[in-house]
Amino acid sequence: EAEPNAMLRAAVVECCAKSMQPNVAWRVFDEMPEKTLLAYNHMIVMLGRMRRVDKVQNLLAEMAAQGLKPNHVIYTSLMVAFGNVHDSARVLSTLDQ
Repeated sequence: EAEPNAMLRAAVVECCAKSMQPNVAWRVFDEMPEKTLLAYNHMIVMLGRMRRVDKVQNLLAEMAAQGLKPNHVIYTSLMVAFGNVHDSARVLSTLDQ
């Protein structure tokens, strides 16, 4: 089970991501003892808006290493992120993994 304040930390990541404060978002995200799918999603959305799909790929690898599998929300965020750089085919390749 996630730590008691995991939801609060994910909310802070979301606020930083929505206000395009990537340095603060990364700091809070990196300090999370246990990262949730929700926190990963907020980071993916922010990185997609910044067109940093290389970092999105890194987050997907980190999720896999932790045994977390993308859900429909993550896949939707991936489609938007990769679509922003005209690489929607990469989303399809992640579906096969």
